[in-house]
Amino acid sequence: MVTMRDLLPLAVVASVLGASGARAQELGSCCVQSTSRLDALMNPTKGSDEKFFSGSALMIVIGIAALNIITILVMIVMEKQRDIAILKSMGATSRSIMYVFMIQGLVIGVIGMIAGIAIGGSFCSFAQGRQLIKLP
Repeated sequence: MVTMRDLLPLAVVASVLGASGARAQELGSCCVQSTSRLDALMNPTKGSDEKFFSGSALMIVIGIAALNIITILVMIVMEKQRDIAILKSMGATSRSIMYVFMIQGLVIGVIGMIAGIAIGGSFCSFAQGRQLIKLP
């Protein structure tokens, strides 16, 4: 693939514009920066591996979090078997008891999500303010 860098080397750019010395280097660096942007536009799949692996890692983390919530709910149901039996003897249906535990799982997930977003956002703003990590 022929890039802009191949077509317009530094010497040609400098000679066409009639520049020499420091001005030619300045023009050349401008040309190199623009060609790297052009390369990024011409090769959009260049960072696709990074996006794929980041997405895969995110899906693994979400899957682990979902399994943790399921495990917590199973433990709660096992601990509450006596209470569930009392509710059934009072006339509660299996469906209504299932809704109680589904809502409890939803509340656990929402609270965890809000806490994660708050902690992550505060860390990002702290790191950006102190220039600890260069964030895009």
